[in-house]
Amino acid sequence: MTDSDDTNQVITAIFFFLQIIEAMVDQADASFDPILSQWVAERPRQFMPHLVKGMYHIKVGCTKRGNKFVDRTSREQLDAMKVEFDRAQSELAAALDLRKNSALVRAALIQISRATSGRLTTIQLLSDANRLDPLNQSTRWAAIKALDPRWGGRPQDMDLVVDAVARAQLLPARLRALQWQIEMSRATYFHVGNL
Repeated sequence: MTDSDDTNQVITAIFFFLQIIEAMVDQADASFDPILSQWVAERPRQFMPHLVKGMYHIKVGCTKRGNKFVDRTSREQLDAMKVEFDRAQSELAAALDLRKNSALVRAALIQISRATSGRLTTIQLLSDANRLDPLNQSTRWAAIKALDPRWGGRPQDMDLVVDAVARAQLLPARLRALQWQIEMSRATYFHVGNL
């Protein structure tokens, strides 16, 4: 077995672990908050409790906001989302203090920036993640979604992602998957008549 094989196995294991975390967070309701708070309190110097609790608050914030366009979303819903996002940012800041080069934390922060501070914050978070971890996948996936022109990005923003992906020394399959996602975002944007 080569170092490359070992690396691929670790990356695959982390990917499946993150899918489990995301599935748990997606199923979470208010009863999870005290459980996650206890986990953070018992393990304040560990990265994962803060990351998961931050992801939980992002999910709760999105649920409280609802899925309608902003002009059909009440001020109360937006305020409730902001409260949860502020909680998420606090947990994610703690996680970032523990693991300063974490692309996972930056990917979660991109989810927040998509709904709050916008594309420039997303671009900065992506740039930071690419500088600190040139092989990262998570921030690139999050940025592709956040910079999609249908959600406030610009077509040239996608070019930034394409350029960064092209320069990265990613495994060919991972590179193709990111390029495919970018092209699908572009195709959907142009398909709906935004030439």
